[in-house]
Amino acid sequence: MDTFVKALEFGAKYAWAAFLVSAFVLFIPDDLACQLGLFTLRTSSRGQLLLFFLFTGVLALSGSSKFFWRNLLCPFKKIIFPVKDFRSKIKQSRIHYRRVQFLYPDGNAPIFYQGFDSNGSKCVGFFDDKGHRILPIEPNNGYRDLDGFFVVPKWERIDWMDIFNGDINSGKHGISEP
Repeated sequence: MDTFVKALEFGAKYAWAAFLVSAFVLFIPDDLACQLGLFTLRTSSRGQLLLFFLFTGVLALSGSSKFFWRNLLCPFKKIIFPVKDFRSKIKQSRIHYRRVQFLYPDGNAPIFYQGFDSNGSKCVGFFDDKGHRILPIEPNNGYRDLDGFFVVPKWERIDWMDIFNGDINSGKHGISEP
């Protein structure tokens, strides 16, 4: 059974090529088919070629369905209908922000936004009040979290790496659904 599944996966992987070849043999004009020597093949086995054409077409569609889901349907759903947290207003696949205050030895303590990816696992940078990326001045004594939760500035950004990862449930860090 396992070998049959592997053979089917292999066939689905290259079915598009067989589909194109069978479409070429079936649908080229008669005079070109005569010049290429395909006219007798096409007329003698037209029924088998049509079945092969349909079978490889179905295999090609099944093999490409993963591609369409990952690259077209899933990103559109995440952009158009994102899951939204009702309390904090954080949307799915958006960069999450925390307000932080940098502490400098001279007493200066500016407030910035620290951005995290939509899964909450990686810091993507620091931003000022207008959404421009900033690099904190060194040396500093670190920073402290002001609010303790995610905030949504007016200039929130989409996490494009999460949009195109193909997982419909990713990007929901910090979101509690009702």
